[in-house]
Amino acid sequence: MDERSNGDVRRLEFPFGTLVIRTSAFAPFFGAEERKLLTALGSLMSLALDRARLFTQERVARASLERIDELKSQFVSLAAHELRSPVGAIYGLSETLAERKHQLSADQVAELETSLTQQIRRLRTLVEQLLDLSRLDAKAVVIKPQRVRVRERLEEIVSAASPLESVPIGIDVDPELEVEVDGHALDRIVTNLIANACRYGAPPVLVSAAQVGELLRVTVQDHGPGVPAEFVPLLFDRFARSAASASSVPGTGLGLAIARSYARAHSGEVRDRPATSSGSVFELTLPTAAW
Repeated sequence: MDERSNGDVRRLEFPFGTLVIRTSAFAPFFGAEERKLLTALGSLMSLALDRARLFTQERVARASLERIDELKSQFVSLAAHELRSPVGAIYGLSETLAERKHQLSADQVAELETSLTQQIRRLRTLVEQLLDLSRLDAKAVVIKPQRVRVRERLEEIVSAASPLESVPIGIDVDPELEVEVDGHALDRIVTNLIANACRYGAPPVLVSAAQVGELLRVTVQDHGPGVPAEFVPLLFDRFARSAASASSVPGTGLGLAIARSYARAHSGEVRDRPATSSGSVFELTLPTAAW
């Protein structure tokens, strides 16, 4: 404790700050007893503030643990619920093909095989999403920027997505555009944005990209009905699906949440913005270095 005097004002220094006391006509000076009392008062205030800080930290930590526990419960519940359907379908279709294939017509066999392929793709997508969630929640996503030829990389992403979605997907990117970004993060973000556009929008889907200052800007646009205004605030929430899509389109409501989480791990962002005519437009921005 450091004590300094300034006429009728006393300043007592404590770890939490300075306690300032001014004399009055009724108490024109400070004696030893008054200084002891004020020192004790300051020490009690310091102790109270320390306890308040510890209580706040404990409350924040408890809230964080509760949130993690809630996410874990949601994760386990989702995995158990969503995996059951494709796994059961794959089992039933494969058993039917194994035991009754010789009794079925060629058209029936082809239909069963098509359904089996669709369910396997659905299972693969779901497993990838669950793995993404676990890595993102564990802060285990490591961003490693590297030189990327943007059009070539987007062509690879679109080529991988096209057989699954069966929707025309166009690309509008300068072939010479090269930037430094994490290729895996770009893949996971754009793949989820394309899947979202193909499932909930309408063709054609257009993927475009450009260098804007120190940012790579990628947009994915469809020509569907757009996002209902009342659902916009929930777009990037986990497991969130509009009433219309939940009843008519298969999905988990995780794609946009995963895309935004990957973007933010890359110090970027994913946001929706109004389309110029119809449909939805989702925009990804990532910090980058031009080559």
